[in-house]
Amino acid sequence: MTKLFFSGRRKNVQTGISSQIKTTQMEALLKEITTATDNSATKLKEEQQAYNALDDDVKAQIQRDSLSLLGLKNHTMLAYLHHLAVVTLAQVQRVEKEQKDDALEKGRQAAIQGTVKNRVVLEKGIKGLESKVNYQIDKMLKAYTQDKERKAEREKQRAEKALLGEEKDDDDEGDKDDRDDDDESESEDDNLAFKPNVSNLTRDKNARPVRDSRGKKSEQDDDRESASNTIYRPPKISAVAPESKSMRKSKKKNATMEEYLKYSSSAPMVEQSIGSGILEHGRGGEKTDRDRKREEEVQRYEEDNFVRLPGANKKERSKLKKARAGAFFGEDWGVGGDIGEATKRKRGGSSMWEKSKKRR
Repeated sequence: MTKLFFSGRRKNVQTGISSQIKTTQMEALLKEITTATDNSATKLKEEQQAYNALDDDVKAQIQRDSLSLLGLKNHTMLAYLHHLAVVTLAQVQRVEKEQKDDALEKGRQAAIQGTVKNRVVLEKGIKGLESKVNYQIDKMLKAYTQDKERKAEREKQRAEKALLGEEKDDDDEGDKDDRDDDDESESEDDNLAFKPNVSNLTRDKNARPVRDSRGKKSEQDDDRESASNTIYRPPKISAVAPESKSMRKSKKKNATMEEYLKYSSSAPMVEQSIGSGILEHGRGGEKTDRDRKREEEVQRYEEDNFVRLPGANKKERSKLKKARAGAFFGEDWGVGGDIGEATKRKRGGSSMWEKSKKRR
């Protein structure tokens, strides 16, 4: 009885400790969420104030030149967070209220549907599109950051000149020209980032190597001379060893071994129906696996290409007829059966010496 009492008390103590730990973790998580929400609200207020301070023309240009994909992503993410907060709030109110509230349940279900919808849009729609235009987005963001850094550097230089008393009044047209020149140089750099080295194509073969002040050749000239003296060898992008005869033989399966494994194995296998492999009522022998595979290949080719392959020609039919005539009960009985093959005189195949003797 005493053991049962202490064991039950120990379980109650452990349960109380675990519940306290969970409560502490939940409080820490809620504090972290509250802090992140406050920081986000402060940041959003600052961005809103900065946006409101802009001119109407700048706002119109921002809306016109902005990326619709990123705007859709931001709106979808905000809608997802909004619905998620509504679901969490409805769950808390649902726990606090003892009676079931139909209006609360209806709003909760609508928020859950909105959360699922926004999550599907984010994962299935925006994520795939963003992966396709990731290069263009990175390029635009890089151009924006470079322009921002350039403006900050220009403001810093102007501030330094103002402190030194060397500040000069710059016209708006001059600033605009500088901006246009910078944009043109950036576009040229982007377009010619992967251009070939034209100097190697237009280099004069009889040009004398440039020497430095000490009379020595530069390393670039040495590389050019060594490259001109060597034989041109095309670059090996992906070297692949040619397929040798030994590799081809190793890929071929041994028919005898395959047949032995097939009939000695106890595993179930597919067999043809009795009598389905007999050709011409028993006079044509039986179909082998090789014949079936060939028929399947011919049928597949004809169905895929919508053509009918020609049948056997006269020579092949006569050869097949002779083979069937000599075959009986699975054995070949045609060896030595045709006396004409043994007594027939050979035509052709004689040497040039024998032909010259016949002419004499």
